[in-house]
Amino acid sequence: MKDIRSIHGRAMEFMRIAKQDLENRDKDNYLKNTQAAFDLEQEAAYALLSNFESEPTRSVLFRSAANLAYNLGLYDQAEKLIYQALSGSPHAEIKAELLSLKESIELAYGLELSTNDITEYSYINVIKENAVNLKVEPKTDRYSKAVVLDSIVDFLKNVQTSYKNFAEVLFRKTFGENDYNDFDGAIINFKKDSNLLMVDLKFQSFGVALVADTSIMNYKFDATPKFTNFKSTLFDDFKKDVLFADLNSAEFQQEIGKKFNETERSKIYSTIVNSLDSKSDYRVSISDQDFKFKVKDLPTVSKKTLSFLKPKVAKQEDAEKELLIKRTMELTDAVGNKRTKLQTEFLSYAEFSTALANVKHKELAIEIYFSEPYSLKIVFEGNTFSINDPFFEIYVENQDFKEIQKSYELALGEKYLSLSVKGELTVDEKTLFDNMNSSFLIS
Repeated sequence: MKDIRSIHGRAMEFMRIAKQDLENRDKDNYLKNTQAAFDLEQEAAYALLSNFESEPTRSVLFRSAANLAYNLGLYDQAEKLIYQALSGSPHAEIKAELLSLKESIELAYGLELSTNDITEYSYINVIKENAVNLKVEPKTDRYSKAVVLDSIVDFLKNVQTSYKNFAEVLFRKTFGENDYNDFDGAIINFKKDSNLLMVDLKFQSFGVALVADTSIMNYKFDATPKFTNFKSTLFDDFKKDVLFADLNSAEFQQEIGKKFNETERSKIYSTIVNSLDSKSDYRVSISDQDFKFKVKDLPTVSKKTLSFLKPKVAKQEDAEKELLIKRTMELTDAVGNKRTKLQTEFLSYAEFSTALANVKHKELAIEIYFSEPYSLKIVFEGNTFSINDPFFEIYVENQDFKEIQKSYELALGEKYLSLSVKGELTVDEKTLFDNMNSSFLIS
């Protein structure tokens, strides 16, 4: 009789290695080790083919083998394994996962996805395991269940800002000047990678699966045990302290009051509570993995909770001066002659567009000539101007609007020169270098 436990254990080891290959963007070895894991897991599953008394082990092994077959693009084999699992008596949760996988296979057939496509989706599947599914619904039935686009944009922006600020607050509380030679540089690298990712969408009403990649693609600037341990719990901490929290609870507020001071609470919660205010046009809930069942409503925050999570922080005279954008709206004629000033307001958030054509670097003694104007978005938020450019993988920030573009240009030049003299480039570095060479010339 086969040692099923041993065979499954070896399959799990190959799966662990394959996951590491995925993190290293090594597709060839990822496929090789996933295939080895599949062969072993399939062997273990078929050893229990007629042993219907061995549930849930039997269906668990068939489900695992089917997932591996799907990740390899072996859709026919994956479907056969699913049917074998369903022929027994799988538990309700396993059955739901098998049916969900069957839907994914049908979608893959329809889209004619290649093995390479599935490999890319495997990255999403890995981080998706830790995602939280959120559903946005209108408070009125004016458009039935349809959600106004502004509501979706508002919510996603609020939750993203809350996560970025939460991550920065925890980073500053955990690390200090003694942990890094360039602490300011470490913060910039950390903030650049602190983004939430959408890994699934549902459009009956609006459902979105959000997760932070804290282990595969992001946060590569620090491999110390202290930082590795910190980032491993970061998104879970955000879910516990923000998304899953009973914000109106006195017990929660007592606990969070000990953890974060007023300035920190305001930074973390001031945007997300706007989505949970009674004045908001929509409501938010946490959903199950398939967006079929509501797990929990995110609470409408009370006035007391608002004043606690979004306190008015007293400004000290000797503190750093707060930066605000002043916006004036004026009524003009067709040629721009001013008629009437309508309104003047101060903004704590604003976006600006700019475009680069030719860039001269005196410090680096190079010039950059773009083949066509390169558009950039400058964001003002939290007293700081920033540029986040994922195409060239550059993130810079500065409190001086006049200096932020210069900071970006310097970072771009330094990154290009660094890649141009590096001997062997990784897959990601080669892609980045190709992006640069296809976009501009250097002299």
